[in-house]
Amino acid sequence: ALHDATGRTVTLGGALTLEKSLTPTLVVQDVSIANAAWSKTADMASIKSLEVEVELLPLLTGSIVVNRLVLDGGKILLETGGDGQANWKFESTTSHAASSSQAHQLAFKAVSIKNTQITFHSQAADREESLTVTDLELKAEHPSDPLEVSGSLDLNGTTFTLNGTLKTLASLIEGKTTESDLTLESDGLKVEINGGLGEPGSEGFFAVILDVDLKSSDGLAPFGIDLGNHLDSAKLTTKFDGGAGALHFKDLVATADASTLKGDVRLDLTSGLTLVSGSLSLDKLDLDAITKSADDAVEAANRVFPETSLPFDSLKLIDLKLTLKIGEFKAQELTFTDLSSDVALQSGSLTLDGLSFNVSGASVSGKASADAATQAAALSLKFDDLEMGDLLKTLQAP
Repeated sequence: ALHDATGRTVTLGGALTLEKSLTPTLVVQDVSIANAAWSKTADMASIKSLEVEVELLPLLTGSIVVNRLVLDGGKILLETGGDGQANWKFESTTSHAASSSQAHQLAFKAVSIKNTQITFHSQAADREESLTVTDLELKAEHPSDPLEVSGSLDLNGTTFTLNGTLKTLASLIEGKTTESDLTLESDGLKVEINGGLGEPGSEGFFAVILDVDLKSSDGLAPFGIDLGNHLDSAKLTTKFDGGAGALHFKDLVATADASTLKGDVRLDLTSGLTLVSGSLSLDKLDLDAITKSADDAVEAANRVFPETSLPFDSLKLIDLKLTLKIGEFKAQELTFTDLSSDVALQSGSLTLDGLSFNVSGASVSGKASADAATQAAALSLKFDDLEMGDLLKTLQAP
């Protein structure tokens, strides 16, 4: 029956027991569900133990009310192929299975997930992320009530707690938008999600208001982001929508170290490199404070340029297509104002077109470029009405 409903081979490798009562309980051991034919991985899911307790009387009217579902020791792979197909899209082998699944009303009172690893893999982008659900509980007094969510997750060695509510689990499973009010928190990070969650991995998975409170730079370490010791704390609020292929941050406002960043940004995850596009404006940026340790090393060596090579390899990490504006920018004791530029970074080649700013009484325009393949950088600037004496004084030069 599972094969007919999903079009996939379902293997029961262990014992199967059924406890007969007014709340029949089915327990199966060592279950595996085959992956989509296009995947290189044999199984989409394997489960050490699955226990389902249902109410008997609703079954007689065509409804399924799950009192308790316990999943323990699972390994679940959510995967998208090169052509955008998703492995959680099942194809029924019989029309009867499709019609009967629509006829049944599904509701959950309690779901428990333990020691389960969920892996997200994109073949097109060659990206893979894994999340371990240590212990997660979803409960409701009545099937129509919102589910209370509580539990703990592990991401790259960092423990997160998850608390809040989901409207219904059934609507999420059926791919319908589900209202949510969730808080995800670790020692260094707090994320609040309010809004609609859709079908996992779909283009419209997220349609929420996102509030992020970064308590320390270590809070981003589980996501592979290393800010060193340059950021004490930060806050971000944005309208966030999207899913597997693209993410959109609208009305974005972020504050950090007395600076405010605003903008509208899209992330395209369908290619090999993440493409970040849109517009960003920053009221002020103090580069001297960020690079203080590097400047001290240069001064100690009595060199104009340090021996450390320019970080050309970092240009290969991401693609950019941004309009950037900075109200006040400090570097090497100089203050630049009204800085703006069109920033393009593709396959390790960076260009700054339409670059303009003000410094020491001068209006400056120009362009800049850097290329990881040739390890070359270029800068062309035109200064209009530069106060040279003011510039030399600021630089403490004769």
